[in-house]
Amino acid sequence: MYCDFSTVTDILFDHLSGTSIGNYTGVIEVLFSSYLKKPDNSLEKQEVSKYRNRKRKLPTNQVEHYIKTDKQELLSDISVLLTYQFDRADLHKSLFLLMCNDEYLSIEYRKRIKREYSSTYSDDKALSELIYEAVYTAVARPYTLENGLYYVRSYFNADLLESSDTLFINAKPLEPCKFFCGRDEELEELHKIVRKKGKVVVTGVIGVGKSELVRAYAKKYASDYKQVIYCMLTNDTYNPILSMIADLNTDYIDEAASKDDNERYNTNLKIISSLGKDALLIFDNYNVIESDDEQLPDILNLDCDVLFTSRFHYDDIAAYHLKTFKKYDYAYELLQHYYPFDESDLIESTMHRLVSVTKGHPFALDLCGRQLKKGLQTPGSLEDILLHNNSKKLNTRISAKKDGAFLKGTYDQLLYSIYYGTDFSEDELHVLSYMRFAPETGMSKLLFAFLIDIDDINVIEDLIERGFIHEFENGTIALPSIMREIVKTELNIQPEDFVPFFKNLLSC
Repeated sequence: MYCDFSTVTDILFDHLSGTSIGNYTGVIEVLFSSYLKKPDNSLEKQEVSKYRNRKRKLPTNQVEHYIKTDKQELLSDISVLLTYQFDRADLHKSLFLLMCNDEYLSIEYRKRIKREYSSTYSDDKALSELIYEAVYTAVARPYTLENGLYYVRSYFNADLLESSDTLFINAKPLEPCKFFCGRDEELEELHKIVRKKGKVVVTGVIGVGKSELVRAYAKKYASDYKQVIYCMLTNDTYNPILSMIADLNTDYIDEAASKDDNERYNTNLKIISSLGKDALLIFDNYNVIESDDEQLPDILNLDCDVLFTSRFHYDDIAAYHLKTFKKYDYAYELLQHYYPFDESDLIESTMHRLVSVTKGHPFALDLCGRQLKKGLQTPGSLEDILLHNNSKKLNTRISAKKDGAFLKGTYDQLLYSIYYGTDFSEDELHVLSYMRFAPETGMSKLLFAFLIDIDDINVIEDLIERGFIHEFENGTIALPSIMREIVKTELNIQPEDFVPFFKNLLSC
């Protein structure tokens, strides 16, 4: 038996005294009397019996009433119901054992029930509290429809409903970049496919803004979910989904389980599963071949919405292919954040050519805008760099994958061209060389400066302003994906130069 609404209310009905309410509908009416006192609230009496035989779920407005109403008001309803109960000792024991033996209730929650409630009846106050716990759990937990009947089949922890602000506190979505723009239509398109399919991978060429789009999506549609859980994959992650889910920080895992990746993974996956449709799970930078991740089917079997950003397509996941800006106006909007320009024929013509050369590629435009803002380039010089450096050979191929075929570097060539056309100081090249070791999820600027033994943090700040290093809202820094690839290709580090770096790393 499980602590579902049918079983809990059945137990309450079975313990009614002979002169009391008289039928199952009466139990529901007393249990929800504070709900029924409010204007426009009513019970469909002909449907109430279907709650008992699992043919219907409790309506959403009644569920929300029980979750959101002050506990004392609900206890007042329960105290009235209690006056009609006989053999309260058996009622107490039945509800206590029901909750403690429900395998779909979290271990943490069942431990709290055993800790806070006795297995034997002591007084009406304690019994009222236990009835409240049982009804609250039965009302709030998710249900699965099987063969026309509603059953509990998902792991659930009622304590988390009151603590959702602290659940997975270190897995909150990163903010989109400060000048994110021109993607309103794409956000609406993505929302439609997420609502329809549930599991979606955002694909596209490198630097097109996949990560920025899903971060903006999480921000815009946060109110659709009780939990938005954000995971960023780093390139060297082994068993990526297992590692990311296991490392979600939460206070709701046992100390023993925290020592084992598989146990932590299973614990956190059950918590996510318990949230059902109320969760959005994001795997950013998930550039993994489908057959290389054994845990991917676990994620695809969850009820929650899941968003991936990846250079790959997957057989069982709907794809949303993100392209460059649909209109030149959006490209101009991005550039004008950095480099306001008038609409004179000369300037407009020059900026139009610059946008044409970049093909509306967001990251290329962002880098151009930053160079213009710093006064390091002019629109004309950038156009020249992008046009004439395109003949330079790549030493590596940075690829996106679409339908099994690799797309060659039309856009990444633009980004290489900007890199080649930039005059870096020796200190800046030193910083970029070692930034490849900073995690893609970000690290402290001061810690990084210490590790590479530089005194002037302004070198890092300057590279941030120019777009070659990304700074997150929390102040941590990382290399954008394309810059990481360029740095690996173009900037070698001599073995002897690693010695001070590793000494500083060990001293931390």
